Amino acid sequence: MRKLAAYLLTALMLFFSFFPCNAWAQKQAQQSNKGFLFNIKMFPQDVILNYPINEYHYWLELIPGIEIRGAAVDLSFSCSETIKKDLSTITVSINGVPVASSHIFKEDLPSRLFASIPPELFVDGINEIKISTIQRSTNKECNDVDNQSNWVALHKNSVIHLRGELKPAELDDYPYPFINKLMFSPINTHIVLPENPSEEEIEAMLDLASDWGKKTAGGSIQGFKVVMGKPAENKNAVILSAGLKQEGINKGEGYVKLDPRGNGLYSLIIGGRDASGLKKAVSFVNSKFINQADKNEVVVSELVGAENSKKESASEIRNITLEDLGYGEISLLGVFHQRTMITVKRPSGWTVGPGSFIELFFRHSSMLNPERSAVTVFINGRPLKSVPLNGSNAERGVLKVEIPKDELDEEAWNIEFEFYHDIGNVDCSKKYEEVAWSVIEKNTRIYLAPGKIKAALNWADFPNFDLESNSRCAVMLPEKPTRDELTLAFIMAVRLGQAYENKIDWKVYLGERDKLKKEKNLLIITRHDDIEVLKKEIPSVAFYRNEKGTFEAEENFSIPSSYLSSNTICQVIPSEVGGLIYFISVPNAQGVKNMVNIFASPGKISELAGEVVLINPEGKILGLNASKETEKRESLGFLLNLGKYIPEDKVQIVYVMLLSAALLGTAFAIWRFIKRNR
Repeated sequence: MRKLAAYLLTALMLFFSFFPCNAWAQKQAQQSNKGFLFNIKMFPQDVILNYPINEYHYWLELIPGIEIRGAAVDLSFSCSETIKKDLSTITVSINGVPVASSHIFKEDLPSRLFASIPPELFVDGINEIKISTIQRSTNKECNDVDNQSNWVALHKNSVIHLRGELKPAELDDYPYPFINKLMFSPINTHIVLPENPSEEEIEAMLDLASDWGKKTAGGSIQGFKVVMGKPAENKNAVILSAGLKQEGINKGEGYVKLDPRGNGLYSLIIGGRDASGLKKAVSFVNSKFINQADKNEVVVSELVGAENSKKESASEIRNITLEDLGYGEISLLGVFHQRTMITVKRPSGWTVGPGSFIELFFRHSSMLNPERSAVTVFINGRPLKSVPLNGSNAERGVLKVEIPKDELDEEAWNIEFEFYHDIGNVDCSKKYEEVAWSVIEKNTRIYLAPGKIKAALNWADFPNFDLESNSRCAVMLPEKPTRDELTLAFIMAVRLGQAYENKIDWKVYLGERDKLKKEKNLLIITRHDDIEVLKKEIPSVAFYRNEKGTFEAEENFSIPSSYLSSNTICQVIPSEVGGLIYFISVPNAQGVKNMVNIFASPGKISELAGEVVLINPEGKILGLNASKETEKRESLGFLLNLGKYIPEDKVQIVYVMLLSAALLGTAFAIWRFIKRNR
């Protein structure tokens, strides 16, 4: 029996060596944690500081509904061997209050400065975390102003730790708690639609989705779902309905109510007795008026922001100001080199042509030496133009710089403004902020002139709609879409909202195909079984069903026929009215889940490229010339990835059943072996 016990223990250890224990550990941690703990990366890449006096600003937005109990900056940095320890220091401040300082000196490993932050120093909204350095490599005064060996590097693994508790949410805290920007996946909720939702209810859902895209700006959307009927018990829920039975509201009126669900979770009801009321409720939720609500229940009698909204001209849309990018005025204080950089990403679907420019509006101290003080504009590290800082532009300076033609095709532009402040003979260990300063005004703008319009048939450019001239975007879904198909539509609408930000007018077709030809901006989510009817309306679809009933690719697409029936087909198609169609056809329910996972992850979206893309049953993105070999899951690989194929709330039960079966089978085999050898 001892041998039997030993065999059983060995089998148990072997099984657990392959068992994905994090399936339990993660859930237990979530249930036992009454508050929250966030670790926020400060820098996307290492930051180099190489002036005698430097300041780096990190802006941390604290969302409504959280109460900080503890916080710290964990700063990792290294420096040049020339840095003199007794003359060089680094300081961390929050909202102007210093919280930690240290000398800077060369060590074998990167140095660390752990700065605890008292919770009372935080304010609601934007908080400034400032890293200040004084760094000297020589004893001689002012010799380090342009000394490139006088550097300090702030490393990208530096983080801000936040620990705290969640406060009760109010309606005017929206989009919190349904969107939490401090989380890796900020959308922390399920959308709940009625069973068999109408086109108007799905349009309302997409309207909410694109607004959430604008509010989140990017990032992961993993773990999000659209459900029909009853919401899950362990998630926040946003309930959309055009058939509310709520007392006290009339037809044509919208209704919005925030309700606690227990355990720190909430539900938000957005709806009305009819489609008109639902539309008004969504318009209120998408507006700034929701943040002025003085109670958690609101009746909306008219569309918000629709009647008096002014259509912007093309030139107004093409202007991107610092304020549009989320900045206010930027102050640059101190003598010598002072600089700041902003990154402007090309809006999706925009082509940029000659005539594009940067227009800097600024003011500065009148105490600067005009013969040795100047401002320079750089783009992607390339100096473009400089002007002196003198009396003529002290109160209102303008520097207009044309963007070079060879920079117009870039996907993003790093625009740097560098000021040089000279006030004569100074002590280089001091900043002289009172007399040496410049301010970049928030109406500083980047104008991106329209370029030659081209329809790019490439998933790498998704989304590439022309929503600038036509804000309408249509979505075709099956006549009775599943919750996963609705989830995919929602996530794609979020991605469009992140890219375009401006109001999108959604139109939904449930199974209707005869009206698709007139749509300029179109998303199609369909099934392989419906390809015959859809092919008649959109002949450019890459595959079809032949006379034998099997799928076959068009001649100009080298896709093996055996791959068409089991893989998801994604195609970019030019529309007949000069726009684009993003077409997705799935073979089965797993194909939809795979597409949800891809569009929920920014990293996976970036892997999509080409006019036609195949997604295999395991969710792998394949090239156009896919191999004909069938991929087989090995038994161990299938076990480790079992969570992909069964509902997440049943994973633990299945693993326990497998474990029990394995142990019983092992015990029986050992018993038979011992019995035969007695």
